[in-house]
Amino acid sequence: MPAGPGLFLAMASEGGHASFPFQSPEEYEFHEFLKRRLGQPYAWGDVVLSGSGLVALHAFLTGQEWSAQAVSADAPQTSETHRWFSRLYGRACRNLALETYATGGVYVTGGVAAKNPHFVTSDAFREEFHLSPTYADLLARIAAQTQEELLSVIQRVHRIDGVKHSETMLAMATPVEYRSLPLVQHVTQRRTK
Repeated sequence: MPAGPGLFLAMASEGGHASFPFQSPEEYEFHEFLKRRLGQPYAWGDVVLSGSGLVALHAFLTGQEWSAQAVSADAPQTSETHRWFSRLYGRACRNLALETYATGGVYVTGGVAAKNPHFVTSDAFREEFHLSPTYADLLARIAAQTQEELLSVIQRVHRIDGVKHSETMLAMATPVEYRSLPLVQHVTQRRTK
């Protein structure tokens, strides 16, 4: 989240545990397949967009049980598995961008994206990311990037007074009793004094 000129604030989230937004009859069939496979009432983002999700998607589409490494190595950008996975990834990133009004960009991280950048640089990802009947113009201005870009942002975040880094998250060194916009205003006011 922007925190002033050239400054960013990392916001914690557990959005990957929210139910995944399947949208077509074929995707609903995949959702039913996942629910049976997981023994759970619904599939969530972290299950769909992970190595195990890639394995499950490939099994659903082809009937073949392969490892995540085998699927990603054998999933050229023209394969159905690649198109589906890229499209689902693009949708999750689009939803995040719209839910958070991420005009500063969406930074894609995690094992799947780091090991398989082709999933997030494909046409299927870009097309789904920019697909919106109401905010296509906003989404066209948001560049979904990768882990390398995130490191640059993290370095800028570390320059904000009061921010420290732990192994799992960025945190304020001194707790501030504000949320979102007031917190950003508080941090930026401290920087200008």
